[in-house]
Amino acid sequence: GLVGVAVSAAVLPTLARQAAGGQDVRPTLVQGLNLVLVLIVPATIALFILAVPVVGTAFERGRFTSVDTQTTADVLRVFLAGLTFAAVDLLLINAFYAQQNTWVPSVIGVITVAINISALLIFRGPFGFYSVMIADALKQIMHALVTGWLLSRRIGGFRGSGLWPTLGRILLAGVALAIVLQGTLWALSFVALPGGLIGHLVQLGVPGLLGAFVYFWLVRRLGVAEVSLLEAQLRKRLRI
Repeated sequence: GLVGVAVSAAVLPTLARQAAGGQDVRPTLVQGLNLVLVLIVPATIALFILAVPVVGTAFERGRFTSVDTQTTADVLRVFLAGLTFAAVDLLLINAFYAQQNTWVPSVIGVITVAINISALLIFRGPFGFYSVMIADALKQIMHALVTGWLLSRRIGGFRGSGLWPTLGRILLAGVALAIVLQGTLWALSFVALPGGLIGHLVQLGVPGLLGAFVYFWLVRRLGVAEVSLLEAQLRKRLRI
């Protein structure tokens, strides 16, 4: 949520100026999409693999037991199916707003709410309360896909814009991230870790730090320009 909202809010004024001046909004929009993807894809992968230590670190104390942690981690993993789409969708909606068009996202929103309710009713029987998360993920996925398709038709498509090659590099780095996270968790399973919060922190911190280093090193080596942009902004904020 923070990633999608922050990037969308930062990009909207520029998109609005370009749209008002009749300029091509694709370069700015694609840069924003790439920036969201380079951050949200690894976050989604990491949250999926590290769901148990993440939930355990946050909640497992008092009456919240290890059984509750496992159930909540499963819920989180189902929600994650729509996370990347939801983050991208915020930027796509703002691109419509920049063009003084609010009715298209609103109509899509109404349609996807109907999809959400229908999916909830369909999946309630076989999946129980997990149907809530499944329905929400389907809504997020459909909203982003339809919004992206309609926006693509309005701005002349994304072919040749650099979006798809960048997404491919991010996904390649994401596969490496998943291997590092899962491999580190597997290695830690042979270590006698303390129970409770300390054990969860180790299971979260060691794979997380190692995975973050490998992912961002790899996307930089693969030539994802948005990583350099992130580094420049970070240095500027920290005055390095």
